[in-house]
Amino acid sequence: MDGIASPGLVREVKQRLQRIHTDGILETGYIEEFIEDAPFSIFPTISNTERPDVVAARLLEGRAAIFIGGSTTVLIVPHLMLESFQSAEDYYSHPYYATMLRFLRLFAF
Repeated sequence: MDGIASPGLVREVKQRLQRIHTDGILETGYIEEFIEDAPFSIFPTISNTERPDVVAARLLEGRAAIFIGGSTTVLIVPHLMLESFQSAEDYYSHPYYATMLRFLRLFAF
């Protein structure tokens, strides 16, 4: 996957993970608390999923994924606000139809 994600993004994720000093990590939520930019923001900057197809799609979009051993949840960074209006099923629909549904979700919000 070399060359898809920005080297700066990968470097930043690695640096943030190396700064974590704790006795144990039981779930991805622990990691999320340590590495997020704005912990008090109402908008997420880190997304999570258990779906392999979503992780693969985000990796192909140039994002970084953080896997935790023993957990089925994967963290994906960065998370853009507009991604909150996407559904995993959008990838299986016709692009025009999926775009229309995203606009409808945004309008409803």
